[in-house]
Amino acid sequence: ARPGGVPKAPQRAEREHRLSQEEKVKQFLAAMRGRDSPIFRRSAEYRFKDNTSMGYFGENCKTGKRCGKYPYDQLLANPVLRRDYYDEGKLSALQKVHEFLEAMHGRSKPISRCEAECVFSDNASMGRFWDRCKTRKRCAKPPYDQLLVNDVLRTDYHKKLPSPQQKVAELLQEMQGRHMPIPQTDSETLLSHGARMGLFWTRCKVGSLCKRPPTASS
Repeated sequence: ARPGGVPKAPQRAEREHRLSQEEKVKQFLAAMRGRDSPIFRRSAEYRFKDNTSMGYFGENCKTGKRCGKYPYDQLLANPVLRRDYYDEGKLSALQKVHEFLEAMHGRSKPISRCEAECVFSDNASMGRFWDRCKTRKRCAKPPYDQLLVNDVLRTDYHKKLPSPQQKVAELLQEMQGRHMPIPQTDSETLLSHGARMGLFWTRCKVGSLCKRPPTASS
């Protein structure tokens, strides 16, 4: 509280408790001790002391190629993280296509991001793989075009995705009567095309999308 007994504004208090990037690197390395695989974004139980996601941090370090500079370069002292960062032992796109088709045998719906147990032999998420195949229109070219031999995947691939305006409307409808935003770890509350509402809201916040009307790229 302030000298006069007036509590700090919540936003200011939250900023003051945020960890520095150096602190996050140290805590991430401590959490990695004894692990034989990286901490993934779907590992919701792994959080920093400021309650932010360790998996999200680790994934951003890798996809953003941050480990070429301080303090993120310290993460590569861990052999598991180093192998993952340089994609050692990762499956090729063709290998993933074959494993994904095998996992789809007997299924009546595609593997979604929410199914954390569905992973490739290199431990990458099958649901995330299929989501990227759809959103980036990969199945128009090899080897991803082989995925469309599966009737379920072919139907899902050609299904029209909701527009940004529709996503906003669905989120607002779901928020009626709620007192807290939907967390990105909530795997039960989904948009009509199967994506997590909480993840959609997180992207709106992180990308400052609410400063402008919805667009086709939202």
